[in-house]
Amino acid sequence: MIERLAIVGVGLIGGSVALALKRAGAVRHVVGCGRGRANLDRALQLGVIDAIADTPEAAVAGADAVLLALPVGAMADSFARIAPHLRPDALLTDAGSTKQDVVAAARRSWGTHRPVCPGASHRRRGA
Repeated sequence: MIERLAIVGVGLIGGSVALALKRAGAVRHVVGCGRGRANLDRALQLGVIDAIADTPEAAVAGADAVLLALPVGAMADSFARIAPHLRPDALLTDAGSTKQDVVAAARRSWGTHRPVCPGASHRRRGA
């Protein structure tokens, strides 16, 4: 059971994942953040999220699981911003369309301070 899930990017993908986990009874509390307050207010009203965080840093603080549902180009900045606020044991995943670029961005931000998909750096597309 996920006690606190942070969704950074509560749009179609992030919101859908949050709602599916809630319906499955796999998460107790979902905190969301995103670019547009109206979208977050609507997600709160619909029960997709339980709380709104004003920043990614605030969203991930105390979360035991984090989903980055952002464009791949925004991942590097997000990794750098949230790194100091993540619990050491937090599960971190993303909904980006590519993994090689995401893993490379994570490694640039964190180096070896946090495990990142073992072996992913040498995988080739289509492998």
